[in-house]
Amino acid sequence: MDFKLQGFSLPMTVTGIANIHYFEFTKEYHTTENFHNFCELLFVDNGQIEVKSENYQGVLSVNQLIIHQPNEKHSLKGFGDTAPNIIIIGFECNCAELIEFSKTPITLSTEHKRILSKIMQEGMSIYEPPYDIPNTTFMKKRKEYPFGADQMIKNTLEAFLIMLVRDFKYGKTGSYKSGSDTENNI
Repeated sequence: MDFKLQGFSLPMTVTGIANIHYFEFTKEYHTTENFHNFCELLFVDNGQIEVKSENYQGVLSVNQLIIHQPNEKHSLKGFGDTAPNIIIIGFECNCAELIEFSKTPITLSTEHKRILSKIMQEGMSIYEPPYDIPNTTFMKKRKEYPFGADQMIKNTLEAFLIMLVRDFKYGKTGSYKSGSDTENNI
């Protein structure tokens, strides 16, 4: 028998990681306006943070996420009475589907947060501390880290981003129509 292998369509490819941070900011924390040539995922784990960017100006609350686009000017400022805890992941990914996430914050589900936590755990297994120094331009890798950890971050981050696009742009069923024969046979 001749089997024909099928190639993969890869609409969401992460090609590099700039940083993986977990910050416990003070209420008074603020940044100056900055920009960089990669995407930046910003997730509020606790408290609130004011975001000013070219595509969005407003407050992100606990469990909310926004993704700044490459070269998008942005700044952060503590907001409210609770000091914010923030996850920031800088990554390179050329996917137009992510643009929408720079315009409106989204609120993550328990499943989304579980996957984001896995990305953070994997990152901390690869990169040496500290994880809470702003403007770190080079995160040093540990001398030894788990087999395939780089690939796990890449694959898990790609799966997470695909899930966000499916859940928030197309609905829970992705591009499938609910109840279609194709979906039921998978």
